Amino acid sequence: MTDLDFGGKKIRFEKRGDRVWVSLSDMAAATGKKVNDYTRLVATVEFLAEFKSITGIPVMVSNVGGAVETTGTWAIEEVAIDFAAWCNVKFRVWVSQQIKALMTTGTVSIAPPDCPCWIEDCANPWVAFFDKDFCDRVFGWYGAQFYWQFVYKALTPEEAAKVNRLNPPVAGVRTQRIHQYLTPEAKTRLTPYIGVLVGMVYGARCREDFRLGYADKFGGNDQKRIPGFDK
Repeated sequence: MTDLDFGGKKIRFEKRGDRVWVSLSDMAAATGKKVNDYTRLVATVEFLAEFKSITGIPVMVSNVGGAVETTGTWAIEEVAIDFAAWCNVKFRVWVSQQIKALMTTGTVSIAPPDCPCWIEDCANPWVAFFDKDFCDRVFGWYGAQFYWQFVYKALTPEEAAKVNRLNPPVAGVRTQRIHQYLTPEAKTRLTPYIGVLVGMVYGARCREDFRLGYADKFGGNDQKRIPGFDK
């Protein structure tokens, strides 16, 4: 059993075999949410049923009575991450990192919960643009050329010409990452979009969830920054 502090609230993690279980009760208390509000959603019911059919085990359990340290509602890592995303983006990132560390090293580190979020508030969110978890989600929604299409649509004609000259596509693939050839001015102009984009991708539960959230925040012509957005 591992107890971690998030915003002054204790959250229990426990590695059981090749699974990590997390206390949803603790997570709810830490974020001012209610587990019942999450579990009664149609999308959640379908999500839990699908994971139960895949794993063949209960994916969420409620412990009443017995040992104090195991009381409350618990769920496997996939459900815990989905619940954390429903709570808020920063919490989803924090929970994901703790689970990843616990599964790979058997230990977790406590990051200050009030420090700037590396996705939402980092001065250089471009680094998250190439994070594996981010790539896996985005590529499944829009394909491997997502980065290029998203950024390229926001460039001025002069900036686009420079990028094409210095890093031309060969058989549809560019050899260098797009941000390497952007001017400082272009990076500064696009950084807020990149930060919001990455945060929304991590916070979305599915492609449609992301699309609707992005449309609600930006709307209008900015929707065109997303390749295949209207499909």
